[in-house]
Amino acid sequence: MDLRNLGNMEIELPMGRIALTSITVFLILGLIFLFGLFTMQESLKLIMPKYGYLGVFIASFLGSTIFVPFAI
Repeated sequence: MDLRNLGNMEIELPMGRIALTSITVFLILGLIFLFGLFTMQESLKLIMPKYGYLGVFIASFLGSTIFVPFAI
């Protein structure tokens, strides 16, 4: 295999699979976004009495995962 032509190679994928994958990813990100908003609003009310500071930390960590796609 000639490595000089590696940059000119095109990877062919069916567009339907790419669209389905991107829609699935956006749906998952939307669920994480809604869960993050919910945990940021309700963590002190719901999680604090049962789980203490560790539960609030875990909930805020899960809620902050919505910012990862925007940071990249």
